[in-house]
Amino acid sequence: MSTVSWKDVASTETPGPASFGDLTLTITEQNIAQWKDDPDGRFAVMETPDGVSPVDLGKFFPSL
Repeated sequence: MSTVSWKDVASTETPGPASFGDLTLTITEQNIAQWKDDPDGRFAVMETPDGVSPVDLGKFFPSL
């Protein structure tokens, strides 16, 4: 399972598409709000079965 941090998407504060390796992620306002509360937390990358972008972020893993 791949995960992504806020730093991986250049600490974006704008919802919308963001590059992550070969993928385009869909970043939401809720994702950004969670990262603002826990900047070192990570989201699971929910890759599509066919590997086509954009992909959504899944479960949030808080920093320890």
